[in-house]
Amino acid sequence: MKLKKSLESPVGIQRVQSVEHLYVVQTEGVVIMISICIPVMENLGISSSISQHFGKTPYFALIKLENDEIKDLEVVKSLGRHAGGTMTPAEAVSNTKAQVLVCGNLGSKAIQMLGEKGILVYVGASGTVETALKQLQDGVLSLADDSAACSEGH
Repeated sequence: MKLKKSLESPVGIQRVQSVEHLYVVQTEGVVIMISICIPVMENLGISSSISQHFGKTPYFALIKLENDEIKDLEVVKSLGRHAGGTMTPAEAVSNTKAQVLVCGNLGSKAIQMLGEKGILVYVGASGTVETALKQLQDGVLSLADDSAACSEGH
């Protein structure tokens, strides 16, 4: 999978294992769109640092992949309760229409809520958005379940 930064050089990621099952059998001319949400600490685009406390993240990086290339990367303020909003962080992610959440860690309630919305959750990400996408591609991240949940509910 080749991912490109918006209007920049390729990131060099060859394949994102975690979203393979979202793909359908491709025929010529079919456009495949995947939306990924990553909680981050600041608004620095692909260089934004991953927030290790999902429930308290101040921003979300929203990435739209089209045919394996980053077509859009936007960092938006979190509307979660800990960031001054009125909804849970899981509700905020659900409102982004993301299909995949990549994060450091999160609590079991968030895992459950996101799962009910059909959002795949991968944990263990660290570093920057670019690094997290590479970790996802390399199969380093784990699909979240109750055993992978943070006991503090982050």
